[in-house]
Amino acid sequence: MKRQVPNAQPRQPNAGPRALAALAGMVLGVALTLAAVLLWYAPRMQDDLSLFGQQLQQARSHLDALQAQRDVLEGQLAVEKSTRQNLELLLKSVQTELGAARDQIAFFNELLPPGPDGSISIRAFDVQPRGPLLHFRVLLMRSGASTEPFVGALQFQASGTMSETGEDVSVVLEPARAVDAQDQARLSEDRLPAFALQFDQFQRSTGLLALPVGFQPREITVNVVEEDRVRASRTLEFPMRPPGP
Repeated sequence: MKRQVPNAQPRQPNAGPRALAALAGMVLGVALTLAAVLLWYAPRMQDDLSLFGQQLQQARSHLDALQAQRDVLEGQLAVEKSTRQNLELLLKSVQTELGAARDQIAFFNELLPPGPDGSISIRAFDVQPRGPLLHFRVLLMRSGASTEPFVGALQFQASGTMSETGEDVSVVLEPARAVDAQDQARLSEDRLPAFALQFDQFQRSTGLLALPVGFQPREITVNVVEEDRVRASRTLEFPMRPPGP
């Protein structure tokens, strides 16, 4: 009986070194490719980095300018806030004073009710000695509404005694000429009365009166005159007596 021997397979060469060589070739190719890419992009990357640095510096400069502008605006805001607060306080003070003035006007209106439309009333009259002169204050009011202003003048008269003779006399009081040379020159140029009036509703007049030498006044009278016609009149005792208890 014959013994069969299996067919012997041909021996294959070892594939490890070839695969390793192929892998090494691939890695080397990739490395060379990357190196070429880096060498090609390196100058451009440097330019991009330089441009980015310039843009960053510009952005920082712009930010600094914005911060400086913000500081200026905050300072202006603080000043405006302080000014507004001061104006609010001033407005409150003025409103308080205006309210007090209105209350006083209402009080005086109750004491001295205004007359008919067009009438002139002397709301207040005060005279005080000031050295050899008399200082006067007059508050006038015109009732009702009118399209034309009131035009007239104040006249002052005094009754009293001449110290040398003891005689009772009545004199017209003239303005103190040396008080205000500019006003006297204006009155002379315009040929206006010494105490001219021209107003719509209210008129406050003040000034100084000259007394004749040796004259001792006992009563002072103020007249509101319109075309030589007395529209209102008030008389005070002089010297002024202190108010009673």
